[in-house]
Amino acid sequence: MIRYLEGKVCDIDDGVVTLLVGGVGYEIVTLAQAACTVDEERHFYIHTNVREDAITLYGFATRDERRLFGKLLSVSGIGAKLALSILDTFDPMRLRDVILGKRLAELKQVPGVGNKVASRLMLELESVMQKLALDPSLPTGSTPTPAATSEQDLRSALKGLGYTESAISPAIAALNAELSDGNSTLNELNQQIRWVLAWLRQSQDPFKAF
Repeated sequence: MIRYLEGKVCDIDDGVVTLLVGGVGYEIVTLAQAACTVDEERHFYIHTNVREDAITLYGFATRDERRLFGKLLSVSGIGAKLALSILDTFDPMRLRDVILGKRLAELKQVPGVGNKVASRLMLELESVMQKLALDPSLPTGSTPTPAATSEQDLRSALKGLGYTESAISPAIAALNAELSDGNSTLNELNQQIRWVLAWLRQSQDPFKAF
């Protein structure tokens, strides 16, 4: 079973990255906030999903994301698409805090998660989260990001995800308004990407260029 891949990104198509490893291209489904670019060297911790009709590779920047993805799939009624959406909304440490704190309203921010699903997540994952050891130094991504990021970095990351300038500009304006209100949880690039992606989903028109 494939658990880890490292190589060059040779194609990106609607959330699926083709990673060239030893002359073989592997299709990997990634989180939206992975923000890959063609020709860059990347590594992914892999969750391999084997079915009778398909083998699907899901790639994550950290072991914690991969572990939580597997735990989410163990919850009744949670499929891969919803599990990815949850991890796109919350980094591993925050997801654990939300579940252990029984913050139902925050879980319901995830598209497709209503009262019933949120309650089931808390019920079935509470004991798992209490025992789960996560690395607080790397909540998301493969390396730490600077405490403060430039707007250009954020724009570049969003363009790498396929968003157009017409979608990016109002989203960043909304983010700047949030920052001006003193939200100190949005100082890092990965946090800002997550916030903007959630804002774009709530706007009901993501303007994706794919």
